[in-house]
Amino acid sequence: MTTTSTSEETPVTDLELSHCHPQPSSWRTSTYTGRDNNCVEFGVHPLGRRAVRDTKDPARKTTLTFPAPAWQAFLNALSGDRI
Repeated sequence: MTTTSTSEETPVTDLELSHCHPQPSSWRTSTYTGRDNNCVEFGVHPLGRRAVRDTKDPARKTTLTFPAPAWQAFLNALSGDRI
């Protein structure tokens, strides 16, 4: 999957389901976690990719992975209230 972005941002590329990448050694739960458990966890792969998974099913080990620049572009968009 490839999407484009504005010229000052890094293009978002290489979104993939991770069955072949090593799993992060630790996960952090979103600070927006609510009582209904609709939240995500974030981790960093040993090779630097960023991983996101659903907290309701951590044993399944299915994650979305992103290159570090794409993840940073996503965070920048969130903090800039563009999403």
